[in-house]
Amino acid sequence: MAPLRIQLTLASAFVYAISTLAFGENILFDITDAGTVLKQEVNPAPPHTAMLEHYQNGERRFEISGAAGARARWFIPVHSTVFSACDIKFDIGSDNIDPVHGKANLSLSLLSKNVDANDGDNASKTIPVYSAAGTRDHAFGSVPLDMTAAEWTIDGFYVDIELAAEGVGFFLVTDLQVTFSGNLPADSETTRVLETPPDAEARIMWSENGSAAIAVGDNVIDGLVFDARALATADYPDCGVGVVRVPLNFGVDSGDFAGRSLWRYPDYIDFHGLRDTVRAAVGEKNNYIILDVLLGQPPSWWASSLAEDPAEADLSAFATPGAAKARGKSSVDDTVANISDSDPRWKDYRRRCVRYALAFCRQQDYADRIVGCAVVAGIGHNRRPYPGREQSTYYAQSFRRWLEARYGSVQRLRSAWRDEAVDFAAAVPLPPSGWGAGTIGGFAHPLIRRQAADSRLFYYESWSQTLVDLAGLVKEAGHGRLLAGVVGGPVNQFHPLWNDHFRGGGEPLRMILESDWVDFVEIPLDDVDLRNGAGGSGVEQVIGDLLRRHHKLPLVRNDISFSPRDHLLQQAIRDAADIAPIHRRIFVSNLLNNHQLQIAGDVSDRQDGAACADLKLFAEIVRKSRKVRMRRSPECAFVVDPDTFSHFLPGRHSARDRSNRGVLAYSPDRRGGYDDDNGSAYFYTIALPRLVWHRLGAAFDVVSIDDIEPDRYKTIVFHHVNYLDSRRLDAIDRCRDAARWLVFSWATGFTSDRYLSARGVSRASGITVKMINKSSRMQLTATPAMGTFLNRRVDASPLGWLYAYRDPYYCGNVQTFPTFVVDDATATELAAYADGDGAAVAVKEFSDWTSVYSGSPVVNPEVLRTVLKNSGCHVFLETSDQCFINDSFIAIHTLPHDGVREVILPGEEPLYEVFRRQSLAAAERHHLELEGGRTYLFFRGSEARWSAL
Repeated sequence: MAPLRIQLTLASAFVYAISTLAFGENILFDITDAGTVLKQEVNPAPPHTAMLEHYQNGERRFEISGAAGARARWFIPVHSTVFSACDIKFDIGSDNIDPVHGKANLSLSLLSKNVDANDGDNASKTIPVYSAAGTRDHAFGSVPLDMTAAEWTIDGFYVDIELAAEGVGFFLVTDLQVTFSGNLPADSETTRVLETPPDAEARIMWSENGSAAIAVGDNVIDGLVFDARALATADYPDCGVGVVRVPLNFGVDSGDFAGRSLWRYPDYIDFHGLRDTVRAAVGEKNNYIILDVLLGQPPSWWASSLAEDPAEADLSAFATPGAAKARGKSSVDDTVANISDSDPRWKDYRRRCVRYALAFCRQQDYADRIVGCAVVAGIGHNRRPYPGREQSTYYAQSFRRWLEARYGSVQRLRSAWRDEAVDFAAAVPLPPSGWGAGTIGGFAHPLIRRQAADSRLFYYESWSQTLVDLAGLVKEAGHGRLLAGVVGGPVNQFHPLWNDHFRGGGEPLRMILESDWVDFVEIPLDDVDLRNGAGGSGVEQVIGDLLRRHHKLPLVRNDISFSPRDHLLQQAIRDAADIAPIHRRIFVSNLLNNHQLQIAGDVSDRQDGAACADLKLFAEIVRKSRKVRMRRSPECAFVVDPDTFSHFLPGRHSARDRSNRGVLAYSPDRRGGYDDDNGSAYFYTIALPRLVWHRLGAAFDVVSIDDIEPDRYKTIVFHHVNYLDSRRLDAIDRCRDAARWLVFSWATGFTSDRYLSARGVSRASGITVKMINKSSRMQLTATPAMGTFLNRRVDASPLGWLYAYRDPYYCGNVQTFPTFVVDDATATELAAYADGDGAAVAVKEFSDWTSVYSGSPVVNPEVLRTVLKNSGCHVFLETSDQCFINDSFIAIHTLPHDGVREVILPGEEPLYEVFRRQSLAAAERHHLELEGGRTYLFFRGSEARWSAL
C-alpha cells in the first residue's frame, strides 16, 4: 500500500537570529535502541491479557488477547527534545486491531515548556501519528513536526490498542524514529555577525586611589560579582548585584551546576536554552553578564564520532566504553579518557563554541549586557587539567616541538637527559606518576632526572598556554572590547583544593600574568577556617597581589553558602547566624586587598533577609571605597617566588614513605594527616605562614622576587624563595642597606641551577646554616635571648611559634624535611628545635642591615612584629588578631575571646565602624572593647565624612 503521510506543523513564534542552518538528519529517538524502556499504563480487565515482546532486530510487538473491545496502553518515553524541524518516521503493522475511539493507535505527547505537567489539561497536547486503517494493516511514513517555537517539549509516545474481534491482536512497531534537522550557523554567517564590534567596551578600571573595578564605557559597575548559581531562584531579592557570571555548558553533560550540554548533537546546539539561561541572569535589574563557556570535556557525540573513523590518529585517546551505543545521544555515563588540549580538533571545537555563543548573544535583546567571557577548560571543582592528557599522541607531538625549541640540538637534549639514544622524534613525556622521587626530601636536584623535570614543566606550561589561548579567542571574537578571564590551572597551584595535583610553578603563572589577553582571573578561597574569628584567607591575597601588579583583576570566589548546609569543601555550618561573621571576614579581607569578591554560594535567606541586607551593605561599602584612598602605604614587603613548587615533587606520598616524609607528605585530608610521619607540607610551609602575615598589625605588600624594589620598604621578608640564580642574589644584595631588616625562612636559596645545598641558604641570609638530612618537628623553644629580643619575659615554652589556630597537638607533630640548623657563632640564637637538633631561629647584625633566619617555615607573629618595630615600621595592633590595613580602613577579625584591643594610629584620627555604625572621636590611641570571633571594619574618618561619600 502507499506510504501514509500525515502533515503537521506547530506554530513557530521564534526565528533564530543566526538563520543560516547546516541541515542534516540527526536521530533524537530510535525505538530499536536496546535501552528504550516502555511502560504499560493501562491493563485490560481480567480475563483479558496484554503483553510486550522485544525482538533482536529491534521490533516491538504489543499484543492483547480477550473479547472484542479489550484495551491496553503503553507509554514510550523519549527523554530528550530539540527545538528544530523534526520528522516522526514509523513502520507499523497490525492485526485484529481497531482504531481507538477518539485516539490514534500511536500518538506523540508534548508537554508545555512553561507549564508544570501537573497543572491540568493545558499542560500537554497529543499529536496523532498512526491509526489502523482496518483489522489487518501495514503502513510506513513520516509526520513533520516543527518544534522551533520552543513552546513544547517532547514527552514520549502512547500506544493504544483495542481488539476488533475476540481472540488475539497485535501491534508490531518495526521502526519508530524521531529525526531532526541541524541548526548550526554557517561559519560565514558567524563571521559576519562577529565582524561588528560590540556596542559597549568593558574594561578593568584602575583608579588613582588604588581600587579596581569593572567598567563599561564610562559606567563603573556597582555591587559585587555573583555566580548564576547564587541567583538560581526566580524570587531572589536585589542584593547589590552588579555582574553575574553565567555558565554555558558546551561539554559533556554534568551533574554539577553546569547541567546539560548545550551542544547536544553533532549538528544541533540548544540556542533556546542558551538564550533563556542568559536572559534569566540579566533579570529585571539589567545585570551585566560574564559568560563562562564550560568545556571540561567534549560531549560524547564528539568523542564517539572520532572513534568511528579508523583513519584518525590516536583512537585510544577518544575511545569510550559503549561509544557506538552513545551515538547521537547527549550524554553517557562513561568518562572520555585522555582528552588533549593540544589536539587541533579539540582546539577547533573550543573555537567554534566561543564564536557561536558570542555571535548568538550579540543578536539578542540583552547584547549590550554581555561584558566578558571566560572559557573554562579544566575539569572538576578546581578546574584542573584533564587526567591522562599526557597520553595523547597530540600531546607527545607538542612536547617534542617544545623540546626542540628548548634545546635546539639533539646533542644538547641527550646531554641534559643523560640518554645517548633519545632524539626529538622519539622523546616521550612522562606522566605525573613518573616524575619520580626527590633527591633530598621532596626537593629534586636540578641536574638529574631532566626528562621528569621537562615533562613536568611542559605539563604546566602547555596547560597555561591553553588557558591564555582561550582568553585570546574571547579577545578576538569581541574585538578586544570584552573582558577575557582565566579559571583554574596554575592559579590553583597554592590552594589545598580536594583532589588537586596541579602544583604548578612560576612559569605557567607568569604566562598568565604577562598575557595581554587576560583581564581577570578567578581565584578560589583557600584554607578558610569557618570557626568565627579563627583562620582566615591568605593564599588568594598573595596571588591576588601578584595579579594586580600585572593589572589583572582578581575575582575571589566565595563558595560559602548563606543557607545552613554542608558545603563540599567546608565543614558543616549548622546555624545560619554563624554565616554573617564568616562572610564579613571574607569581604573585608578582599576589600582591603583590592580584590573583587565573587559570591557563588546561595544568597537566599527567606527567614529575615539578613543575608541580603549584608550583601547590600557590602555593595554600598564597595561603592564608597572607590572615593577614598585604598592604597596600603606599606613599610614591609613579603617577597615570594611564584615558582615555589618548581623544584618540589607533585602529588601525595604515603606516611610509610620514610624517604620523603614532611615536605610533600600529603594525606587525603587537605590539611594533612597530623600524625608523626605525615603532615601537609603545603599547609605548613605555604598556607599557614601566609595566614600569619595578617596577624602582624601592620600594612604590607606581597611582591615577586623578580619585582622587588627595596627602597620602598624598611622590612623585607623572603618567604620560601627556595630557588636563587645570580639575578635574584643580586636583588637580595640590593636590599642589604639603610638599616633594613631582612627575614629569611626555611629553604630560601636551597636550590639553584646546579645544586641543592645549605650553602645557598647561608649565602642568602648571611647567617651560616647547615642541613641535616632528616625530618624535624616544627616545635621550637625560646632561648633567654628571646626575652631580650621581644623586650619581655619569656620562658622556655614553645612561645606559640606554630601559632596553632587548630589543635596544637596536631601542629606540633608536623615535620619538615630537610632540617636547617643555624651554625653561626656570630649570630644570636633566639629559638631551638625541641627535638634537640640545634638552633632554629637566629638574628645577626651587620654594619647597615640586620638578618633574621628561621628554620621553621612559620615565623611567629610576635617575632615578626618585633622585627617591624625595630626597623621603624608602624604597627597598628600589637595583638595577634587578624588585621587588614590600608590608608582608609582598618579591619580586625578578633580571636575567639572578648577584650580590649588598642589600635595605635600614626596621628590623631577619628574612626567609624561601618558594620555597627559606631563613631569614635579623634585620637592617636583607640582602646576598643571588642567581642571575640567577630569582624570589625573601621573607616579612618568621621561618620559625617563616611555618610557624605
